[in-house]
Amino acid sequence: MRINEILKEDREQGKTAVVGWGRGMGHRGHMFLALAVIEYAERIGGTPFFFVSETVGKDDPLLPGEKLAIYQLVFPKYKNIFKTAPTIIPALEEVNGAGFDNLVFIVGADQKNSFGFLTRNKKDGTPVLPFNSVQVMSRQETGSKTSNLEGPRATPMRDILKDPQATTQQKFKYWRDAMPNALTDEQVMDVMAVAAERMGYKIKDES
Repeated sequence: MRINEILKEDREQGKTAVVGWGRGMGHRGHMFLALAVIEYAERIGGTPFFFVSETVGKDDPLLPGEKLAIYQLVFPKYKNIFKTAPTIIPALEEVNGAGFDNLVFIVGADQKNSFGFLTRNKKDGTPVLPFNSVQVMSRQETGSKTSNLEGPRATPMRDILKDPQATTQQKFKYWRDAMPNALTDEQVMDVMAVAAERMGYKIKDES
């Protein structure tokens, strides 16, 4: 289903799109980013979108649909704003094609500089993106209620799955603390086990 079909009513309410982008495994830090997108869009009268990367590999063991399901579980009222995309450029071009003239693009502070190219022109002088205005800002600059909170990192979540000295209970505790409260213990365990298996590791049955 395309953005035109999903968000027709929202699109007609404003011409500014507030877009978030995440590769993530659905931990609380990624939810902080999604919440910042939603809250900032509400504050400025824009329309929120959040795109989840379709990248899959050793650093991205969860499938796009699995990651998407976590976001939608945490934000059921906003589940239609979450979509997957192969890369950010086609995602933003789709948003522009749906009728949005202005873009606010929100990422984590450690990624803000990496996406600065979105505000510049190509070598031929044309904008990288066809919006009238493009602003790139960090989650920490949005004034969201979670702006000052540090979320967990995906690298330690992967690392503990590789650790032969860590027990299943220790691995689960780390993942339980990192994942959103909206997921049950059973759901966290399932996600953790799937991630471990795709990385080439198996969660031991210690019952």
